[in-house]
Amino acid sequence: YDYDSQYMMNKTMTCTHQASVNYLVEGLTKGTNTETYCQSEHLWRVYECKGSMLLCIDCDISDCADSSTSASPVCPGQDPMGRDKALYPVVINPCGDCYSHKDAYAVLGWSIAVATLYPEVVNQTITTAPALRSLALALNVTKAGTVFCNAFERGYVVSSTTEVTRGGFFAIAQDDYEVVTVTVKGLVPDTNYTTYCYTEDFFAHLMTLDDVLLTQQNTSTDCCKQVAFDAYVANRLNDSVDTYSYILDALPSENTVFSVAVDATAPCNQTEGSIPPVAAAYPATGTFSSSDLTTEKKFIIKGTPGCYNVTVAVSSGQHYSGEERSIILMSSRNNPDAPVLESAKFGRNP
Repeated sequence: YDYDSQYMMNKTMTCTHQASVNYLVEGLTKGTNTETYCQSEHLWRVYECKGSMLLCIDCDISDCADSSTSASPVCPGQDPMGRDKALYPVVINPCGDCYSHKDAYAVLGWSIAVATLYPEVVNQTITTAPALRSLALALNVTKAGTVFCNAFERGYVVSSTTEVTRGGFFAIAQDDYEVVTVTVKGLVPDTNYTTYCYTEDFFAHLMTLDDVLLTQQNTSTDCCKQVAFDAYVANRLNDSVDTYSYILDALPSENTVFSVAVDATAPCNQTEGSIPPVAAAYPATGTFSSSDLTTEKKFIIKGTPGCYNVTVAVSSGQHYSGEERSIILMSSRNNPDAPVLESAKFGRNP
């Protein structure tokens, strides 16, 4: 407070740039002159003036060389020394001799925190692009390094960072603030997952588990699970016994019943006389549950000679994409088609 002009000013300045703070502290503790802009428009100075160390911001220290007086020319509450009125210097100088009709005080505070050296996820934003059996996670990281991601059962909470890294799904950020994409593969279609990501830089600075948990995302793979034929004989005699099978690419999350239908098609030159083409699968249905130890069901097809379409599909339960194939049941009583000569090769005996 300036008693002469009755002017009062209160100002707070903060330097948050770690390297600059270290530089200023070093100057104060070692008694060396330092100055830095703290990544701002304000000049911070630690300076020895008239035998005392002072810390000031946006101040003019040129008069410190004046030997005509022992009074410090840079004092709390001093005039702006030709500066714009909006740029009053902020001065902390508790040890110098200051002679002016003013009261002033300054509080200098320091705070410390754990420095994050590993790459952080910008705004904790992760974009997920699902596919049938994979998830692509895109994220922007603050520093160069390696980014790992992994997928788990929906709702699972990881208890260590190695759970994320052991999947082996990673991408490398070569530059600061680079967007990288990590693709987690080998997943089950149409399934809910919880994903986590983990980062480390090239100097072995590792992301903490608490920050890993902040990367949690709930997502799902694309639809749909599939059922397809595995063992399959497309042409055979109608009275032979061949084993067929169908297989799931993943077990269902609920009890699901699959059925095999055999339907006659026309025209067909494999029928026997006036006997109508009729065929069926045995067994025609099969049930899978989430606890099954196998994803395969076997069956046989019995029927009269003819041409058929064989379809496997869900009759109740969770949705699966099915499959359809053709089959010909030939009669042993029908003469086979006469052979047709397609090519010939002539040679000479020695």
